[in-house]
Order: sequence, then C-alpha cells, then structure tokens
Amino acid sequence: MHARSALRWLAIASVATLVACHRDAAAPQRPVAPVAPVASSTTASSPAPQPVAPPPAVEPAPPAAPPAAPTAALEPPVVEPPAPPPCAKDAQRDATQKPDHVVQLAGLSDAMTVVDLGSGSGYFLCWLSRAVGPHGHVIATEVDKALVRDLHKRVEREKLSNVEVVLAPSNDIGIAAGTADRILLVNVWHHLPDRKHYAARVARALSPGGKVVVIDFKPRGDHGIAPERVLAELTAGGIDGALVTEDLPDQYVIIGTLRARAAHASLH
Repeated sequence: MHARSALRWLAIASVATLVACHRDAAAPQRPVAPVAPVASSTTASSPAPQPVAPPPAVEPAPPAAPPAAPTAALEPPVVEPPAPPPCAKDAQRDATQKPDHVVQLAGLSDAMTVVDLGSGSGYFLCWLSRAVGPHGHVIATEVDKALVRDLHKRVEREKLSNVEVVLAPSNDIGIAAGTADRILLVNVWHHLPDRKHYAARVARALSPGGKVVVIDFKPRGDHGIAPERVLAELTAGGIDGALVTEDLPDQYVIIGTLRARAAHASLH
C-alpha cells in the first residue's frame, strides 16, 4: 500500500516537472539591451595623435677637391716707361721744316731703326726718337767731329735714350749693311761730292723693305738741286725713287725703295 502510493506521487511529480519545463520553453524571451563598451579614461581624455613630418633629406657633402698643384712664381708685370714730353718748339724752323709732317711722310713706326744721315745740329732727332719709341733706334751720323760733340750734348740734354751718335768716315755713311729701316737725308744730298757712289752705300745699308727719304731745297741759283737729278743718281745706286706729295714751302720729298736685285747684291 505504501509502495503504490509512493510510486503514484513520483509519477505525478515527474509530470508536473515536464509541464513546467514545456511552459518555460514556450514563453517569449525578453530582449537584453547591449552593454556599450566603457572607454578607458586615458583614451577619452588624450587628443588624437598628430602626424609627424619626416626629417628633411640631407644632401651628401660634395667630395673634397684635390689639393691644387703648386703654381710657378708669377713674373712681375712689365711696366712701360712713362711717355716722354713733346719735343721743344722752334717756331722759325718748325714753320718751314714741319718735322711732324716729315715723320708722317717717312712712315716711321714703333721699333724701327732710322738713320739721320748728316744730322747737323740734330734738329730732327727728338722727332725721330719719339716716332720709333723706346724699342726703336735712331742713329745720327756726321763727318765733322765738332758736330758730333754737339750732337752728344743735345742727346744728353734732351734725354734721347734711343739715339746713338756716329762719326762717319768721309767716303762712307758709317752704317752696317742691311740695318736701316729708314735713312733720312734733309738738306744733305746737294752737298755730297760723289752722289752715285753715296747712293750705292745708302742702298747697302737699307734693310729688306727699307726706304730712303731725301728732302732737299728746290733749286734757286746755286742753292739746292733738281729732283730729277736726285732721282737719276738714286737709280744709278740701285734705288727706285719717286716724288711724293708734300706740304713744305721750300723743299721737295723723294722716297726711294731698294730694287730687289740691288738688295741681293748689297748684302753679299
């Protein structure tokens, strides 16, 4: 009796339990609100990180230049001497002789060698000296010893450092062969005793391309000499001469050049 009652109550309890479980499974589920994540205090209070600029590019240093080779010692610059003062004026003679005009006609230039044959008082020396410059050479010749002494004094007084004074023999001009770029004879030709011979000596002294300049008085009575005669005497000596246009009141100008055959013969 008691065993049956117990089994009956056990069966009733089991059924009740099954019914309760079935009711709970059939009941709708209540939604659960999502829980927001809690930000840490450090993340909420700190500002957003800023981008950091990359460091500037550094250019590589250029390679060091090789040491310079030692240079030779520099030579001191060439200092040209100061220009000499102009030649002294001679109002009376300058008006008739016109030395600057004569220098222009003779075609003088720097570094030439010019001979003033029969220089006399040396009137033209300063003009010739200035025309050929410090690298040029002026030779003043005379056959008279007294005039040679006076020429030396004039050269020293006027400080003509490129002028040489020569005592010439009476039968020659005293100039080495082939050395003169220009030979100037002013008021001298009509005084020569043997002009054809003298012309040959002048031709011998001229350098290749050199010229002789004869300036003499137009014939007046016993003074002066006709230019035609001078031209003939130059030709006999191996020089081809020609009258040139000039601006002199009392004189004419003949310029002669050495003929090629005469030039060859004069140097041998």
